[in-house]
Amino acid sequence: LVQVAGGNLLAPEVPDLVREVNAHDARDPDVTARAMHLEVERFTGRLASRAPPLPQGLVHLCHYLYHAAEVKFGVLAAANSVVMMLVSRVITPIVLREAQRQGPDTGFSKKISELS
Repeated sequence: LVQVAGGNLLAPEVPDLVREVNAHDARDPDVTARAMHLEVERFTGRLASRAPPLPQGLVHLCHYLYHAAEVKFGVLAAANSVVMMLVSRVITPIVLREAQRQGPDTGFSKKISELS
């Protein structure tokens, strides 16, 4: 899905997320977890208000998945299925690619499992 949508689908949101997560000190796990949660909230807020919106093909796929899951499993499961598809097939690969681009010494590779 990432390749279909284009290489810079979530630019500049993802580089900002990676930079902000890397900026946090990892010595205190509780502080790190709260800070990463805040960064993810900011990231999703920027995605929700971005222009231009997501590519039409991806929007249609999300609508199709939502309606198919809603009929069989209900509204909450339908919303969860769309979010999981976006996170697992679009957002995570883009975040991983950006983390690799910024280099192995940034510490992001250690934090990526907590972030995802």
